[in-house]
Amino acid sequence: MGAHVLILALLALLLGCAAPSGERDPHAHDALSCNRCHAGGLAAKGLAGVDSGSCTTVGCHPDGGPEAARLDLVQFSHRGHGRDADTPPGCAGCHGHDEGEDPLRASLDSCVLCHRDDIVQVESRDCLLCHGEAVHTEVTSQGAPVRHAWSRNLENRCLRCHYDVGDAPIDVAVDRCTDCHAASEDILRVGAGVDLHPSHGGFGCQRCHGPTSHRVRAMSSAVSLACADCHADSHAEDEDIAGTDPVESCRECHDGVHVQQQQLLLGLVDQPQDRPSHKFMAGLSCRSCHRGEPGGPDACRDCHDPSYTRVLDWWLEGLSVRESLVRADVERARRSLAGRSEAVERVASADSLLSLVEIGGGVHNLELSDWIFHRSVELVGEAFHQAGVFRPQPPSLGNRARDGFCT
Repeated sequence: MGAHVLILALLALLLGCAAPSGERDPHAHDALSCNRCHAGGLAAKGLAGVDSGSCTTVGCHPDGGPEAARLDLVQFSHRGHGRDADTPPGCAGCHGHDEGEDPLRASLDSCVLCHRDDIVQVESRDCLLCHGEAVHTEVTSQGAPVRHAWSRNLENRCLRCHYDVGDAPIDVAVDRCTDCHAASEDILRVGAGVDLHPSHGGFGCQRCHGPTSHRVRAMSSAVSLACADCHADSHAEDEDIAGTDPVESCRECHDGVHVQQQQLLLGLVDQPQDRPSHKFMAGLSCRSCHRGEPGGPDACRDCHDPSYTRVLDWWLEGLSVRESLVRADVERARRSLAGRSEAVERVASADSLLSLVEIGGGVHNLELSDWIFHRSVELVGEAFHQAGVFRPQPPSLGNRARDGFCT
């Protein structure tokens, strides 16, 4: 049974091979005997290789399977894939199963072994060669929705969040050899420094190399907070919490904490234009400014000359004045327009936007906070107009924030 489950059920399951009914069938090869695909003296142990010819014979996949395939987020040309590589993987190089009647699977781990040079020290545009345009929505560690389409206009966008992606180790441990070969000493003597690929045709890459790890190893703290970075000693004496996963255990009681900060830093607010913070775009992490739990001006000196330590106070003062002015405008509208449903909706929208800055801290994104202040005042004006009520004098918010400047 290990036979066609080795190369074909995966074509059925992941790469689009269809059962007679036209539906994908992960067990399309259940009726095949092992030696229909496997050959050699170890076939009974499920260790014999599978020549690609056993997959492409008449009645199976004579055309080489589907022309295109999709695996996880990667779409690629499938038919003849890897044929011109220095070490052509064949069908079995990518498609395999663990043992017995397990369905065939294709794994990204196999891809990485051939495409290793394409994923080391890459830029975001290199990611798009395989992964294409990501359009799905994920959530940050604190629950803020992130639409990947939001990132299209960001410079070096993929690596802004996925900044550390795992390499592919290509060394083969001797204990992988002893899964099939008994004389490990002979293996070391004969096989050291020799290309063993020609004598191991028809085997899955992972049979020898083991699982690789082209995975995201580290995310920007803008999207994935590590609670213990700032709260290392919190609940240290609590036996029910000590030793548990720090992020998951914190989230059980503190779900949603810092979500507003993440929204501001990433610019995750409905608006005509994406406005992620210049701090985020410059690659700063939360710990870049937050040496202790609250951030402080001394952290500015790491990147700027000492005179910049005054800037934080300027920011905080300006934000505080504008928050107070806009909050007073919103509350006045709430009192004046109570009971007028459509007007109340606009006032509620203004309140929601303003609360984002009040809770999240406008210093995390000055330009977006400035936009929120002005948009909140606009919504209040629209509410008065909708209700047919005279709009009192709106607050004066001073000069607009300038992108990329400190003031």
